[in-house]
Amino acid sequence: GEPAAAEPAPNAAPAEETAPSCPVPPQAQPEAVDISGAWEARTLGSAVEIFVAQKGVYILSVAYVTQQNGKISVYHMSGFLDNGKVHAVHGDGLVFDGRALGPDSICGALAIKNYPIKIETTATRRAQGRLRDEQADAFFRDMLPKLPDPPQ
Repeated sequence: GEPAAAEPAPNAAPAEETAPSCPVPPQAQPEAVDISGAWEARTLGSAVEIFVAQKGVYILSVAYVTQQNGKISVYHMSGFLDNGKVHAVHGDGLVFDGRALGPDSICGALAIKNYPIKIETTATRRAQGRLRDEQADAFFRDMLPKLPDPPQ
């Protein structure tokens, strides 16, 4: 016969926890956490600059990834916040799942299509609120009005 499906261990982490090394904040972050602004991180030796706009629980971001050879790749992502958890996706199959550790720190993992492992990273807020990035501003001007109104 067919082998029985393995039962999950009683203490197994929930499936949505994609970055087990991220510390758990001392208390749950409120859904109203504001992550808009400019953020920076390092991932696989690349410098990453992320600009985020927010409308309620919905987020848009433009990420500039500068590789060690100087090549810059740009990713436009959209997503949402859920009790301090951050979920954002890019059309090419890039997915970020993480959580706000406080007002100026987000820890999480990137899943890249056709890449076998998730890449853990922590982003630090460099500036809050309104941005001065032409490409990000144009994306946000175009897309923010298209986002649904936040749930009440």
